[in-house]
Amino acid sequence: MLITQSELLIDHPDRLKWNQKYSQYSSEKILPHPILSTIQTLNLPQAPILEIACGLSGNVISLARLGYSILAIDISEVALNSLTNILKENNLEHKVTLIQADLGSYDIPKESFALILGVKYWDKNIFKKACHGVMAGGILAWETFNKKHLCYHPNFNSKWCLEEDEPASLLPNGFEVMVEEDFDTTNTRRLIARYKNKD
Repeated sequence: MLITQSELLIDHPDRLKWNQKYSQYSSEKILPHPILSTIQTLNLPQAPILEIACGLSGNVISLARLGYSILAIDISEVALNSLTNILKENNLEHKVTLIQADLGSYDIPKESFALILGVKYWDKNIFKKACHGVMAGGILAWETFNKKHLCYHPNFNSKWCLEEDEPASLLPNGFEVMVEEDFDTTNTRRLIARYKNKD
């Protein structure tokens, strides 16, 4: 199911930017992110999965094939429409709800998801909201650019890169870090943490 809000986001600069990008993107390039190979070894509660800023996500397709129910959010209806078509071709549309939204104004339901996944997207406030969306026993999995990325892409906006102690330093009480690793080949940092309890 696809829920669009194009009329509400018509002039949003992120929508325009990503629509242009995805209109030139071949769906044949869609692959799951390597972080899924680690996630698939973990025990997850029986609850939906949320991927934020999903774009044309191979993660959504792979997780749906594994039988998970998924909610995926992005601002680009071009990406979401393409993803919808792929899901239909593979008879997976019943496993996935796609929502077009600006993450800055989207309220992530608290303690509702077995897994919340964020890949190559960074906003501190969105990360904090995502943390509160993970249910007890659930997993937060995030991988995005660290500051080394700026050495190779100096025009990249530094606010979209992690500080030295992020994102682990932003985890609220109750999370246990399972994986924290930097990857020199992609200039990214990966964090996988399980939400144990509120104490």
